[in-house]
Amino acid sequence: MEMRKPLHIKGLFVLHNMALTAYSLVSFLFSARYFVEINQKYGIETVQYNDKRQVEDSLLYPWVVLFYLSKYYELLDSIFLVLMKKPVHFIGVWHHCTVLLFMSVR
Repeated sequence: MEMRKPLHIKGLFVLHNMALTAYSLVSFLFSARYFVEINQKYGIETVQYNDKRQVEDSLLYPWVVLFYLSKYYELLDSIFLVLMKKPVHFIGVWHHCTVLLFMSVR
C-alpha cells in the first residue's frame, strides 16, 4: 500500500461501524434476556462454568455462535484502516488477535 493512494471508502467504513453497533446492541439485549432466563432456571453456575447441555438447549446458544462469528467480521476494521492509509495501532491488532484466540478456546 506504500505506493498506492488511499481509497476513499469512509462512507463504507461508517456503514460497517453502524452495522457493528446495531448488531452489538441487538446481541446484548437478546443475550442478556436468555442469560437471565438460564440463570433463573438452572442457576448462575450453568452459565459461569459452561454447562454445555443447558446452554446449547437454550435460545442463548445461537447468540453465542453469532458473537463468535462477529469477531471475524470485526477484522474488517483493520482492513478498512489499511485501505484508507490510516494508522493501525498496536492495541487494535492486539485486541483482534487475542479475541480470536480466546474465542476459539473451548
